[in-house]
Amino acid sequence: LCEALLLSRPDEAAIPIELSRLYRVHGDPQSGIDVLNAFRATHPDDQDTLVALGKMLASEHDLKAAEPLLEAAVALRPDDAELWHELADIRSEQDRIAEAGPMYERAYELQPTIENKARLAASLIARCQYPEALRVIDELLIECPLLTEEFIGYKVYALTSLGRHDEAL
Repeated sequence: LCEALLLSRPDEAAIPIELSRLYRVHGDPQSGIDVLNAFRATHPDDQDTLVALGKMLASEHDLKAAEPLLEAAVALRPDDAELWHELADIRSEQDRIAEAGPMYERAYELQPTIENKARLAASLIARCQYPEALRVIDELLIECPLLTEEFIGYKVYALTSLGRHDEAL
């Protein structure tokens, strides 16, 4: 159905985006990537397909191809926390932790969710900013007591990294 719609409405970005999602769900992400690339070839200025293609490439761990697309998407949509996260995740996977950190901070500023705060805490630990990480972790423990088991490991790691072994025990 989506393929037929794409043929009858070749200028509607929502159709190739949905078709690419369906291909991915059905285990054929490469066909989804191909659909998005084909649409972008004739509609290079379409922001929605730029974002969808960048995210799909990142999810398929094609970081080299995803990174410039997500950089362009962030430039076009600087208030999109999800895009900042995607780009930060790429930088983290490339061991570019110093670059990823401010991106995680920006994502949290834009969308202060528990998930974004947890990623921020992990980023602070990765950048050896243990006092700030402890502050964020303590906030998480207060805000989400049901998730204590998830965050306590971060806290123990930060405390031991600061030489506060008695507190870590």
